[in-house]
Amino acid sequence: MSVKDFILRTAPALAQWRPMYALLTRLGMLKRRSVVKMDGGLASQMWQFSLGYALERRTGYPSYFETDFFRKSGRDLSGNRNRIFLLTDTFPAIRERYASRFDVSSRCLFCRLLRDLKPKGPCDFDEDLFRPGPKYLSQYYVNPRYFAEYRDELVELFRFRPSMSEREESVAARIASDEHACLVHVRRGDFVGSAHDVCTPEYYLGALEIMRQRDPLSRFYVFSNAVEYCRDLFAHSGADLVYMENQQEIDPRVDFS
Repeated sequence: MSVKDFILRTAPALAQWRPMYALLTRLGMLKRRSVVKMDGGLASQMWQFSLGYALERRTGYPSYFETDFFRKSGRDLSGNRNRIFLLTDTFPAIRERYASRFDVSSRCLFCRLLRDLKPKGPCDFDEDLFRPGPKYLSQYYVNPRYFAEYRDELVELFRFRPSMSEREESVAARIASDEHACLVHVRRGDFVGSAHDVCTPEYYLGALEIMRQRDPLSRFYVFSNAVEYCRDLFAHSGADLVYMENQQEIDPRVDFS
């Protein structure tokens, strides 16, 4: 076994031992950076970028983003649809400032040495993520506390492409001019039967009722990848409903716009 092979086999465990971690860093085998694995749809990509952005701001080390998942035809939770890397095409400000950060491969020595800083739970907040030093993150860290203090900066980065289609302009104008508008998002598809929690019918029906009590003139604009399911679910709710028919389900930017 070569020295390199030995290092690759033993380093993932040894790197968790702080003296070895420090030695690998001094030898230049662990660069002072954070690498965040990206996968999933556009919303997941936005969340993962936000985490990397917060890490860079807090630690002072640059954050990079591993995108092998998309190059290898990653699919949704059901395995039926290909996932596409949309982040930099959707948000010009991110493309202009961070385009070179999205070319990291999982085969890089750094990523193989540090697998993997895992949270106690996907929704837990783990302050150790901000501990100075190189790190590789491939799990889900879905707690807004990670980047809450940088919210305003992220909002500026998450500005959509300047132009929308005629349909998108019409829908956006209609919602913006409706002072009783309430947007409803119902995620079905690959989430059904997965490990992720799916909001129950009772949740949505209860939410509609609460909003109608607060504003009897509420008008609900329903966005979903299962519109017919929503029609059946809300058929007897008595609510004023507008179903947003997205003919480009494969491209979530239409609904996000």
